[in-house]
Amino acid sequence: MDRSKRFHSARLHSAVLTLLALGLLTLAYWLSQRSAVEMDWTYGHRSSLSAETLAVLRDLDGAVSVTAFVRDGDDAAALRRRISMRFEQYSGIKPDLTVTFVNPDLQPDLARALAISRQGEMVVRMGERSERLQALNEQAVTNALYRLARRGTKQVWITTGHGERDMKATAGYQLSSFSEQLRRRGFAVDTLRIDGNTAPPGDGILIIASPSSEFAEHELAQLLAYLDQGGSLLWLADPGAPESLGTFAEALGLTLLPGLVVDASTRSRGIDNPTFVLGNPMASHVVNQPISKDTPALFPRATGIDAEAAEGWDATALIGTTQDSWTETGAVSGQVQYDAGGAERPGPITLIVALTRPAGAGTAEQRVIVAGDGDFLTNAYLGVGANLPLGLAMLSWLATDDASISIPTRPAPDTRIDLSDRQIALLGLLFLILSPLALAITGATVLWRRRRRR
Repeated sequence: MDRSKRFHSARLHSAVLTLLALGLLTLAYWLSQRSAVEMDWTYGHRSSLSAETLAVLRDLDGAVSVTAFVRDGDDAAALRRRISMRFEQYSGIKPDLTVTFVNPDLQPDLARALAISRQGEMVVRMGERSERLQALNEQAVTNALYRLARRGTKQVWITTGHGERDMKATAGYQLSSFSEQLRRRGFAVDTLRIDGNTAPPGDGILIIASPSSEFAEHELAQLLAYLDQGGSLLWLADPGAPESLGTFAEALGLTLLPGLVVDASTRSRGIDNPTFVLGNPMASHVVNQPISKDTPALFPRATGIDAEAAEGWDATALIGTTQDSWTETGAVSGQVQYDAGGAERPGPITLIVALTRPAGAGTAEQRVIVAGDGDFLTNAYLGVGANLPLGLAMLSWLATDDASISIPTRPAPDTRIDLSDRQIALLGLLFLILSPLALAITGATVLWRRRRRR
């Protein structure tokens, strides 16, 4: 009888525990449907939006719509899921941000009107303004939203009339692709002829794009007056720049070094032409954020810059070469080498310089960038390495739009293992020889023991 009571008591106890567990599971499900709790356990909180992005979202004062163009196909579902997951982070902070998917094959007129050219391309719209988006990383998305929120359009003038690079021509050595990228970023781009009759406007950014012919004295006077009035400037100074621009360089406290910059270290990256120079940051500066050790900028046929800075100016060497470089004043053919004791300058060589000085009332500072190469922004090389992001960062900085290039990228740490040849050989010995041999010995031993037992 006692055994029967204990049996029924155990069954009752088990039933109560089962009902209690089911109740707790039901309660947990009900709570999960009513509220969501998210925790980011990734290193550096890479799966959470940065403080800079949160600030941009707080400043948006209108509804944002994202139209993503995705064709049907094997990867369509995965691509839609990635896009949705990315913008769910943003809509969690800004509920009036919506995402719509469009199949361009079913709506070709809309795709043509928006010039959609690739799978997964997106158009982000707020009010009457829109931005094209081709990347899903936080920096690209937040910068697009920032440009939508920005009031006004910054004017960019590219000089013409002295053999400068053309902003509309599609040849490899011209600037049509870079000009289009600037327009997509919210800049208005146009040409300006420096002929002594039309003074450069002081409220935009002037680009002197690798001129090949000389400037007259009255034209140089206009350029110097533009500087004196506090104008922003990007000067692309290729090797063999017109001598008349030497006066302009002196006004900034710069000297363009003779010869071409060559770099012996590029061979390790499979570049046989020594005049193709890798540029790396020389200072911690917002313009340098797009450049990393694994993604440098490439400068074909560059000239070095000696920056002392004229009175009133502060100069910062932004981009430079390695110690394996020098300025070659002789013919670049065959086996080139550095000639000590002459006019050649050993590396590292400065390639890009940023200059600032206090400006007038209402403006924080005047900004100028001088680059010893214009090829890196041309159609032929714009997509190489960090060339395009660097060019866009330079223009954003000149437009005093630092916030649009300061969204941090937070890569995962330790995603790459660098091993020496000896370590690779040891790993090969372990996994290709020792491990199979150990398995064979173990199998043979087990087989031998079993046979002995028989």
